[in-house]
Amino acid sequence: MPRPIIRKRALRQQVPYSDTQIWRLEKAGDFPARVQLGPGAVGWYQDEVSEWLENRVRGLGRRVPRARRTA
Repeated sequence: MPRPIIRKRALRQQVPYSDTQIWRLEKAGDFPARVQLGPGAVGWYQDEVSEWLENRVRGLGRRVPRARRTA
């Protein structure tokens, strides 16, 4: 069974980030990589985006403790 691919419009409805922010996250390896569908068309695997979103939601509210400075 083929994996569903979503286009940018559907991605933007699920992930409220700008195109530039999504591109930066992709480049840093912190967002699912896009799939080249044609010369001017890209998409993302829906299951990878859903997993990324679930991991983001689960991570909210947990702050990494800041290192305390000792003077």
